[in-house]
Amino acid sequence: MILYLVDLKAVEIAPLVEQAYQADVVDLSVLGDYEDFQIEVGLLKERLTPPPRFHWARDPKEAWEMEKKRAAKKDSASASMTRRKRRSKSRLKKSASGTRKNEPDTL
Repeated sequence: MILYLVDLKAVEIAPLVEQAYQADVVDLSVLGDYEDFQIEVGLLKERLTPPPRFHWARDPKEAWEMEKKRAAKKDSASASMTRRKRRSKSRLKKSASGTRKNEPDTL
Protein backbone atom coordinates (compact mmCIF):
# COMPACT_ATOMS: atom_id res chain seq x y z
CA MET A 1 0.00 0.00 0.00
CA ILE A 2 2.87 2.38 0.76
CA LEU A 3 4.11 1.93 -2.80
CA TYR A 4 0.80 3.24 -4.14
CA LEU A 5 1.21 6.34 -2.02
CA VAL A 6 4.72 6.78 -3.39
CA ASP A 7 3.39 6.46 -6.95
CA LEU A 8 0.86 9.18 -6.16
CA LYS A 9 3.55 11.34 -4.47
CA ALA A 10 1.12 11.59 -1.54
CA VAL A 11 3.10 14.04 0.60
CA GLU A 12 0.04 15.03 2.60
CA ILE A 13 -0.34 11.51 4.00
CA ALA A 14 3.26 11.38 5.33
CA PRO A 15 2.26 11.72 9.03
CA LEU A 16 -0.01 8.69 8.75
CA VAL A 17 2.70 6.73 6.94
CA GLU A 18 5.13 7.65 9.71
CA GLN A 19 2.68 6.23 12.26
CA ALA A 20 2.48 3.00 10.27
CA TYR A 21 6.27 2.69 10.27
CA GLN A 22 6.41 3.45 14.00
CA ALA A 23 3.77 0.78 14.65
CA ASP A 24 6.02 -1.66 12.75
CA VAL A 25 3.27 -2.70 10.34
CA VAL A 26 5.20 -1.86 7.15
CA ASP A 27 7.37 -4.46 5.42
CA LEU A 28 10.76 -2.74 5.16
CA SER A 29 11.92 -5.12 2.42
CA VAL A 30 9.47 -3.56 -0.06
CA LEU A 31 10.42 0.12 0.01
CA GLY A 32 12.69 0.57 2.98
CA ASP A 33 12.19 2.66 6.07
CA TYR A 34 10.34 5.94 6.59
CA GLU A 35 13.33 7.94 5.33
CA ASP A 36 13.19 6.01 2.06
CA PHE A 37 9.51 6.91 1.80
CA GLN A 38 10.30 10.57 2.42
CA ILE A 39 12.98 10.53 -0.27
CA GLU A 40 10.65 8.87 -2.77
CA VAL A 41 7.86 11.41 -2.29
CA GLY A 42 10.26 14.36 -2.30
CA LEU A 43 10.24 15.33 1.37
CA LEU A 44 13.97 14.58 1.74
CA LYS A 45 16.77 14.88 -0.78
CA GLU A 46 18.98 12.23 0.83
CA ARG A 47 19.19 9.95 3.86
CA LEU A 48 19.91 11.48 7.25
CA THR A 49 20.73 8.15 8.89
CA PRO A 50 22.36 4.94 7.60
CA PRO A 51 20.03 2.60 5.69
CA PRO A 52 18.39 -0.15 7.74
CA ARG A 53 20.13 -3.48 8.06
CA PHE A 54 17.93 -6.41 7.20
CA HIS A 55 18.32 -9.80 8.80
CA TRP A 56 19.30 -11.40 5.50
CA ALA A 57 22.07 -8.93 4.64
CA ARG A 58 25.12 -7.99 6.65
CA ASP A 59 25.65 -4.74 4.79
CA PRO A 60 23.09 -2.93 2.61
CA LYS A 61 25.77 -2.02 0.05
CA GLU A 62 26.89 -5.64 -0.10
CA ALA A 63 23.28 -6.76 -0.57
CA TRP A 64 22.85 -4.23 -3.39
CA GLU A 65 26.00 -5.48 -5.15
CA MET A 66 24.82 -9.09 -4.79
CA GLU A 67 21.42 -8.15 -6.25
CA LYS A 68 23.05 -6.44 -9.25
CA LYS A 69 25.22 -9.53 -9.89
CA ARG A 70 22.17 -11.79 -9.63
CA ALA A 71 20.25 -9.61 -12.09
CA ALA A 72 23.17 -9.63 -14.54
CA LYS A 73 23.34 -13.44 -14.39
CA LYS A 74 19.58 -13.66 -14.95
CA ASP A 75 19.78 -11.32 -17.97
CA SER A 76 22.64 -13.37 -19.41
CA ALA A 77 20.77 -16.64 -18.89
CA SER A 78 17.58 -15.31 -20.49
CA ALA A 79 19.57 -14.00 -23.48
CA SER A 80 21.13 -17.42 -24.09
CA MET A 81 17.70 -19.06 -23.70
CA THR A 82 16.31 -16.68 -26.32
CA ARG A 83 19.10 -17.66 -28.74
CA ARG A 84 18.35 -21.35 -28.16
CA LYS A 85 14.64 -20.82 -28.78
CA ARG A 86 15.36 -18.99 -32.06
CA ARG A 87 17.64 -21.79 -33.27
CA SER A 88 15.03 -24.37 -32.33
CA LYS A 89 12.29 -22.50 -34.21
CA SER A 90 14.55 -22.18 -37.23
CA ARG A 91 15.16 -25.94 -37.24
CA LEU A 92 11.45 -26.65 -36.90
CA LYS A 93 10.65 -24.41 -39.87
CA LYS A 94 13.25 -26.16 -42.02
CA SER A 95 11.96 -29.60 -41.12
CA ALA A 96 8.35 -28.53 -41.64
CA SER A 97 9.08 -27.21 -45.10
CA GLY A 98 9.99 -30.75 -46.16
CA THR A 99 13.14 -29.75 -47.99
CA ARG A 100 16.23 -31.42 -46.78
CA LYS A 101 19.72 -31.35 -48.11
CA ASN A 102 21.04 -34.39 -49.95
CA GLU A 103 17.58 -35.79 -50.63
CA PRO A 104 16.33 -35.92 -54.21
CA ASP A 105 12.92 -34.44 -54.98
CA THR A 106 10.72 -37.39 -55.95
CA LEU A 107 7.05 -37.53 -56.65
